[in-house]
Amino acid sequence: MKLIAPDYYKKFVCIADKCRHNCCIGWEIDIDDDTYEYYKNVKGPLGKKLKLNISLSDTTHFILDKNDRCPFLNKNNLCEIILNLGEEKLCGICSDHPRFRNFFENRTEIGLGLCCEAAAELIIKNKEKVLFINIENCEENTKEWGEEAEFLLLRQKIFDIIQNRSVCIDKRINILICEFGIFVPDILSNEVIEKYFELERLDIQWDKELNGLRMLDKTDNSLFSSEDFEIAFEQLIIYFLYRHMPDGLYDGKIKERIAFSILSVMTIKALCAAKAKIKGKICIEDLIDYARRYSAEIEYSSENIDMILDFLERG
Repeated sequence: MKLIAPDYYKKFVCIADKCRHNCCIGWEIDIDDDTYEYYKNVKGPLGKKLKLNISLSDTTHFILDKNDRCPFLNKNNLCEIILNLGEEKLCGICSDHPRFRNFFENRTEIGLGLCCEAAAELIIKNKEKVLFINIENCEENTKEWGEEAEFLLLRQKIFDIIQNRSVCIDKRINILICEFGIFVPDILSNEVIEKYFELERLDIQWDKELNGLRMLDKTDNSLFSSEDFEIAFEQLIIYFLYRHMPDGLYDGKIKERIAFSILSVMTIKALCAAKAKIKGKICIEDLIDYARRYSAEIEYSSENIDMILDFLERG
């Protein structure tokens, strides 16, 4: 079985206590069965704390404190489980985050989720065209067949269009839309903005950012130089396509998932433009932050993704 990943994948390092948007704050953390069995047998003060701070209702999970912090995140924003038991004793979701996987017959594709600020910075600041490589260097000759092979050829064709740096990124996106007959609604339309307000919310402050879209008109893309962000937008759309297109093999919504990828980048770009309209300028760090927040709000809610895909399908 091949394990495919973007070529930057192995460069990822968790920045731990330096992280400004800690994944141990504000997220319910489920505990897999094997790890729970281990935690039940931990002795001493840590074992007692584990027993007091794990809930068995619905899915087994840590009980967040009143500030929505994991009870094992200490005052220095370091994990007490890692400090006392080692990183290998984390539950599956903690050890795996921010990774995601898509499964094929003869390959598994793995990547880094954009909601992690370290991953977002690695993805967006990458200046080279992304390559997808077999990181385990095994079964290189294993081939995909049938529908999966056709899908991979289609996706590579799309990657080639998006990574053609001889034309601007907006033109590349338009070529993709026209060549494959993709419906992508105007990001500044009331219908799209209202759709975002219908979605499940992780952070109520997201409403403030969405309201910024109401201030924009079609001339506001000139508020920041897209040339400064050309490669960054390329990396973003490649990320969304790589992550979300494969599920189209199961739900039949490949075109809608391409449209979702384009709409996601256009939304992040519009959020940047809204900030530029207020502050006069933005930088790559602003783009990274909006991409991270968009990912947390949209990508990590299957209900939100389904609602957007249904909206795009109706279009």
